[in-house]
Amino acid sequence: MVSAAGSSAKGWAIDDFEVYVPPQNSASPVEVDTKEYIVIPGDTSHIRVRIENTGAKKLDSCLVRFQVNGGTWSNYETVVFKNKNTGNPAPMLRGQRQWYDFEQVWVNQGAGTYTICVETARPNNKQDNLTSDDLACLPVTTLDEVTITTGNGYCNDFEDPTVPLWLPLHTTNKSLSHDWEFGTPNQTGMNSAASGSKAWMTRLDSNYHHTGQSALHTPFFVLDTNKTYIMNFNHNMISELYHDGGSVDWSYDGGITWYTLGNTLTNGLWYNTVHVTSLDIVRP
Repeated sequence: MVSAAGSSAKGWAIDDFEVYVPPQNSASPVEVDTKEYIVIPGDTSHIRVRIENTGAKKLDSCLVRFQVNGGTWSNYETVVFKNKNTGNPAPMLRGQRQWYDFEQVWVNQGAGTYTICVETARPNNKQDNLTSDDLACLPVTTLDEVTITTGNGYCNDFEDPTVPLWLPLHTTNKSLSHDWEFGTPNQTGMNSAASGSKAWMTRLDSNYHHTGQSALHTPFFVLDTNKTYIMNFNHNMISELYHDGGSVDWSYDGGITWYTLGNTLTNGLWYNTVHVTSLDIVRP
């Protein structure tokens, strides 16, 4: 420390000085997901993991495996980190992350709740120097499958707990929060269900969050491509015109691809505006 002539102040204090060797080789699974956003009951699912370099050295490779509901671990797969543009090997610096899609698949046993865990090992083909961050898990709910026939439709007023449940999630990331709540609406202008006492609503007793993204998923419906179906529901929305809103989408591949159902109608009986600025594309 140096000081100018005639100047003085309280000074400079130094404490807790340390020099150490951080973990050199470490790979951590920081996010677990499925390629199918909504896991199809009794079908094949593809598991993904996002891996972070948590060691001091560059990370060129590691091993990964997965486990479901505490069962048998899958075989280890080797992950080689690559440049996403060229496909050439490109070791990751500390803190960098990259997604990996497992080659082995998971076939679930039908509707229910599952826990998928992913474990990393052998970063840079060496001993892992930080084993406390080698495991990450994700709870996954698989919805029921409902077959719709001429004499057997599907009707849910949300009063009967034996009717197959719906699944609320964030729109794009299952690990993030959403606004959907189940119960009795309790807000000014929206203080009751259309029938009975139960409904789904984006927060029952307070405004939905700013910049929120919330999705509500029905069970899987088994349909006959040779038949025409009718869907109807009661709907009530109080939101900022042209900025906030939503759409009804459908998917046949577990949410890998979504298609918007219908389009704008001038009579207002379906979508009543040609755009909602908060949606990811100009829909409907």
